[in-house]
Amino acid sequence: MTKDILVLVISFLLTTVAGGFVGTYLQQRSWKRQNEARLREEELRRADTACQTVSALIDKRRYRMVRLLNAMQEQSAGRDVADKLEQGLQAYDAVLFEYNDSLNVHFSLVGTYFGERARAWFQDEVHATFVRAGEHFVRAGRVASAEEVGAELDAAARELDSLNEHIYRLSVFMMAMLREGRVGRQADDALQPGQLEPR
Repeated sequence: MTKDILVLVISFLLTTVAGGFVGTYLQQRSWKRQNEARLREEELRRADTACQTVSALIDKRRYRMVRLLNAMQEQSAGRDVADKLEQGLQAYDAVLFEYNDSLNVHFSLVGTYFGERARAWFQDEVHATFVRAGEHFVRAGRVASAEEVGAELDAAARELDSLNEHIYRLSVFMMAMLREGRVGRQADDALQPGQLEPR
């Protein structure tokens, strides 16, 4: 009888201890899965916000540039559009401050959530084209002859046309990455911790 009680006690202890370990392991595994799902959902939400914010801002800047270009072209053609030109300049200045005030943040957001390729696309295609178009606007305001003004405005118009395509393609790329869930840590060329450490 003592032997049976001893076996029963040992079986109870083994079952309790083993069951405790198995239960703890399964609970931790479930918690890790739930935590990973929560982190993934948050990452997708933040990537969506970054996509919407950046796409809206670059569209806004381009549209203000187009409106300013139209006013400058009308003035160059001899029309009295002083009020329209002033409104265009004020609207463009406002969006330019908004864009430049957070430029590096937006580069970082695109790189963090959509990968290095998307960040380079934003910087080297979209932003660089904005800069070139802006330079034509400035030169158009400085040159004297109507012919030179017209040439600069035509060059600005060409840059804005190509910019439209760059912006569209970048936005579609980011939205496709979102749709497929390939953002943040899952992006094709995601930045890894330690890859770009502060100096």
